[in-house]
Amino acid sequence: MSDVVEGPSPSSLLATFSANLTYGELSSGLVELAVEAIAELLRGAADGWDDEVLGQLFEVVSPLNSTPEASVVGRRVQLGAGYGALLNAAAAQVTLSGGARSVERQISDVVAAAAIAVAESADVEPADLLVGVVAGLEAAARIADALGERHSERGWRVAGTAGRVGAAVAACRTLGRSSENHLAAMAFAATQAAGFAIGSGVSVPALVAGRAANDGVEAAVVAAVGLIGDPLPLEGRRGLLALVSEGADAAKLASELGRIWRAELAAPNDGTAHADALYEAAFHLSDSGDLAAVLSEAELLADH
Repeated sequence: MSDVVEGPSPSSLLATFSANLTYGELSSGLVELAVEAIAELLRGAADGWDDEVLGQLFEVVSPLNSTPEASVVGRRVQLGAGYGALLNAAAAQVTLSGGARSVERQISDVVAAAAIAVAESADVEPADLLVGVVAGLEAAARIADALGERHSERGWRVAGTAGRVGAAVAACRTLGRSSENHLAAMAFAATQAAGFAIGSGVSVPALVAGRAANDGVEAAVVAAVGLIGDPLPLEGRRGLLALVSEGADAAKLASELGRIWRAELAAPNDGTAHADALYEAAFHLSDSGDLAAVLSEAELLADH
């Protein structure tokens, strides 16, 4: 790959698209996709928060925080936004069957955890949270598509690579950051891409998802103070695509942005519950403006 790019690069196009995306541009299907991502992340966290592995993570993470910013489902405490996102995304990887969540759901969990954490910490408008989730899901889906099958065949967890960058986009857009901030955050997240598809049980997927969500939040925070990342973090000669895959297609990063929604094509198909109080609270976020009510429903699930 060459670092010489004529015109706007795919990374910058994706960053600009994400930064400028508005709630009014979202179809009902995209809004529902964001609602599902939020509800299923919180449902998963409510089911998994008391797993032994999560208890160990909490004991490590909780002393490291200062300002309470984001809720940790099941524990009725708030930690810094990054660590709140970490614990919620990690807890969601605990399943009653003992198996792993789908790759698509893992990515969705990482993106939603980052967006929810910054939305709660900054008290943003719920519409911006929904747009942020959609932007993050779209970025992650496009990056995963560009990476191709060889990426996962080589042993990478997509939630730790494409999902990590998607989490950074979700956090940036939820906070209403500039396109320059989006591009820098994408670069900071891409340079931290990690996560191997090895190990059994919940420890590895929980840690990969948790760290990806945490890094997404931190990438958005670092970008906001003005630090500048690589201008070609995804498609550059030593960018993410070149380093973690073979035969990656950078053109897929920005092709038909806003016309074809890769997030809808890559949506999880794992039996999302649409008839309980948690989903209903998330569904009404845009008109009720009450993220606290959604988190309260998650806590009620955790109590059971």
